[in-house]
Amino acid sequence: MIIIFIGPPGAGKGTQAKLLSQKYHLSHFSIGKILREEYEKGTKEGITAWRYWGKKGINVPSRISFILLKKYLAGKSGVILDNFPRTKENLVELKKYLKERNLVVDFVFHLGVGQKEITTRLLKRAENDQKITGKTRLDETKSLIKTRLKIGYKKEIGDILNYFNKLKVLFYIDGSQSISSVNQAVNKIIENHD
Repeated sequence: MIIIFIGPPGAGKGTQAKLLSQKYHLSHFSIGKILREEYEKGTKEGITAWRYWGKKGINVPSRISFILLKKYLAGKSGVILDNFPRTKENLVELKKYLKERNLVVDFVFHLGVGQKEITTRLLKRAENDQKITGKTRLDETKSLIKTRLKIGYKKEIGDILNYFNKLKVLFYIDGSQSISSVNQAVNKIIENHD
């Protein structure tokens, strides 16, 4: 089974993906987490990727992001992808990869949350991270949050949603609900799908 969670930053994609990965015993890969880890390790790809997401708040080109993601996907037929694809370019690479391996996407969950709520959530997360770890994510400043929403999320999301909608695998979920309510909605769709 291949499941994808997409939506604006702070919509709860990672939280829901983690819950599903535990329930269905599927590997969960967050492209954001992969990019942050590569940057922290100081890899060439990680430093290059940071110039996009960390410095400008924009999407990392597929020539960097998908190459990194492919390392994690190797040999797996069932996964949960968190925030990938983000762009039309990502979608092209993912379609090609899946076709070569005779794999299909089973469910795409779009978690919708309003911009004001997103900004509040991200700033609160940054505040909590600062208290717990002494640092915040590099792209969670007010100015970069705006850029991430406008360019990183909204710019190409329509094309991605249209593609998955045509495949009849796209499901819209109100991400402003509680974690348990969103999780129940997601599980209900999976369990009732024939």
